Amino acid sequence: MKNFKFRRGFIAVMAIFGLIVGLFMIGGYLDALIKYTDSIEAQDPMAAFFEQIIIRSYDELGGWKVTVLLFVVFTFSASIICNFGMAKYAITSSDEELINNKWVLAVLSLSIGSIWTAFLITGLPNQSSKSTKNPRVLIVRYLGGSWMAGAIMSLAFIAIVMAMLPEASKQFTSASSEQNFTIVMAVLGVISAISLMFVGPFYSKNIINHLKAKGFIGGYLRFISTVYAVIASFLMILQVISAFLQIFGGRNEGSNGGIFALMYLIARFAYFMMMMFIVGQILKGIWSKEDDYEINIPVYESTLSQNQHA
Repeated sequence: MKNFKFRRGFIAVMAIFGLIVGLFMIGGYLDALIKYTDSIEAQDPMAAFFEQIIIRSYDELGGWKVTVLLFVVFTFSASIICNFGMAKYAITSSDEELINNKWVLAVLSLSIGSIWTAFLITGLPNQSSKSTKNPRVLIVRYLGGSWMAGAIMSLAFIAIVMAMLPEASKQFTSASSEQNFTIVMAVLGVISAISLMFVGPFYSKNIINHLKAKGFIGGYLRFISTVYAVIASFLMILQVISAFLQIFGGRNEGSNGGIFALMYLIARFAYFMMMMFIVGQILKGIWSKEDDYEINIPVYESTLSQNQHA
């Protein structure tokens, strides 16, 4: 189907583009760290900007600048892992596999802010097929994996920054900054440890069999998959709330009146309605009842039977 091929191609292109953007973003931040950690020349046209975001002392590790580092690293990890997952399915999976996993792909897309890709993904046909993947498994594997990678990489980046700082700056002069830094490192450590315990098992090739298992192991894994599904659902709902609040926020076009204010309001409302539709479809797909962690598609099965008897 021509439209289906277009959607598959668009998903692949946007995912690859997202990978490239993520690499450029982390590359630019690393370049800035190397270039501006020791000193920032006043005549540099970017001096004022990098003065605001580059950590140049231990005290700043306990200040708001560390949030910039965390934002860059977590955005990078989410961009790389989520876009890799979308590109993988768009390029290598069969039509049936792509259709079966469209809900989790839409979650990954919205998680990195790609609303149009999510819109196209949710518009994939609801054809039946057979899959050994459950949406919640892939949510843990990719979305949970991006958070795990983000926490671990943040610890590594902070260690790199600390090593790059001038000797004169390698001490805390503020007790509150040292305390804040300790809290940040502890939280990142806890997230890393918990994520390794929670996400790691979902990269096993036998994860579906483990999920089906009765007893502690099966119950434990099913509980984890449900927890991550709840978190993903909560994040999707937050995006709808954010879209709704934007109708009344943003630029105060209403003070000027006229057609531009009306157009701005209509555009914001249309965006909100689109988010409502996309997130509604995603939540419906994530929380649909599957048969024993496998999605049954009679149409695909009947096609296979016909080919086997032919």
